[in-house]
Amino acid sequence: MLPLFAIYLLWLMWLVAWLLATVAPLRGMHKLRLSEELIYRLLTLAAGALLFTLTPWPGLDVQYRLWYRAADQVLAWRLALLVGGSLSIACWALLYRQIAFSRGASIVTRGPYAMVRHPIYLCLIIAAFATAIEFGRPSSLAGASLLAIAFVCKAVIEERRTQGPAFAAYKRRALMFVPILGFGWFVLVRLMQRLKQAVARGEPVQSAPLPLRPSPPAQPAELEPPPLSRLRSVALELVLEDDHPGLGTTQSEPG
Repeated sequence: MLPLFAIYLLWLMWLVAWLLATVAPLRGMHKLRLSEELIYRLLTLAAGALLFTLTPWPGLDVQYRLWYRAADQVLAWRLALLVGGSLSIACWALLYRQIAFSRGASIVTRGPYAMVRHPIYLCLIIAAFATAIEFGRPSSLAGASLLAIAFVCKAVIEERRTQGPAFAAYKRRALMFVPILGFGWFVLVRLMQRLKQAVARGEPVQSAPLPLRPSPPAQPAELEPPPLSRLRSVALELVLEDDHPGLGTTQSEPG
């Protein structure tokens, strides 16, 4: 029961943080219309009720578990850690957004928003599916899916009503919900910008040379011994020159 208790406690802490953040109004937030806000609230409430099995027929749902959380306590604690990490990043993004908007920013593009445009929604979706896997109930999976649909629809509507060149450049740099692709795209865009700046300044674009492997030292060539016949002929010539100096050399006849 300890992993399950930890998950409930983590979601309760997130709910308190979210309620505290909604007390102070934010000027930079692009809120939905009244009808859209009402539909969004109803969807999130229904998703939360399904996720935590707060339904009028909890006993029927408990009888049809897809798996049992007591089967593997190690997996249960890993899911609890995933929920805690996701909600911690969501709290960081919420606090960062509050501070940025309180300072007069129109959009937030740094911190947790540098690689993904909706880090709070993404973290809540991950935490919801990790909670559903821990519970192992069909209603929990349905609640996590409904919550993901509500967040995606809200994010799309908010981005359609956000205009300006700064937000257009931010959309080209960071993706909506995929941080890995967003990070790769961010690195690629930064490299292209630096390349264009270098070309505009007329600086040569140099590439770092690849390290060359040192060649092994050359081995000294071994001298082949002269053949035995050559040694004999040389020795014979030396002997003839010592005894008869005229016989060791070949004399040419006059023409």
